Amino acid sequence: MVAEDEDHQLWNFFGAFIREVNGQVFYKELYQDEGLIYDFNLVIGDTVTINNSRALEELQLILTAVDTMPSENGSIEQWTLESIEFPDVNEIWFRGIGSFSGVMNSGIDVFGGLCGLYSLLCLEEIDTLKYQNPEFSTCYLYLTGIETIQQTKEPVIYYSAQSNQIKIEHLDSGLKIISITDISGRMISRLTTSEEKINIPYSKSTLGIIVVSIVHGQQVLNKKVVIR
Repeated sequence: MVAEDEDHQLWNFFGAFIREVNGQVFYKELYQDEGLIYDFNLVIGDTVTINNSRALEELQLILTAVDTMPSENGSIEQWTLESIEFPDVNEIWFRGIGSFSGVMNSGIDVFGGLCGLYSLLCLEEIDTLKYQNPEFSTCYLYLTGIETIQQTKEPVIYYSAQSNQIKIEHLDSGLKIISITDISGRMISRLTTSEEKINIPYSKSTLGIIVVSIVHGQQVLNKKVVIR
């Protein structure tokens, strides 16, 4: 709520609503229609149409795999959902929690975010930690006061037309998230690696400028690459 007058008598709502009914989660932003953002009743092979106003448009997904990952209180089901419209891009959901890219961010992995990359750092319920992202040590991402991590060389990123690959060299050691988006922010590819040199197949489906983003701990590197 935001007060519109100095006496704090006139208030307007700026925000969103979220509700869950029988395993389905709905999200509504102010002045937007409500849309389904999760359905946790799926089994492998089921399809679902989500309509998240935080993403670009309605999206059809099919549940292709269910894995189990350890958590603070046992285990969590990790779902892999494939986009029907963009079959090279997957969504990762945690059953009963939400997207790997954030609780309200279903569809972001396919369409990309307007302000960079998104990650669910952790989830707490009633002072109980239910999920902790293994790529981060805390529930918070500190953007100031961080001691600079020195690296010997800046990563080299380029496109090889001969092999149809995005080549990345001189990466720091340790776990990294690498994402490729087009200039509008739509996700083209996303992977996690510990390698210091990697070749990513690229079908040249998007010509012009693409953006390669590398997240390593609390460091983020974004670099534009021209595809001709």
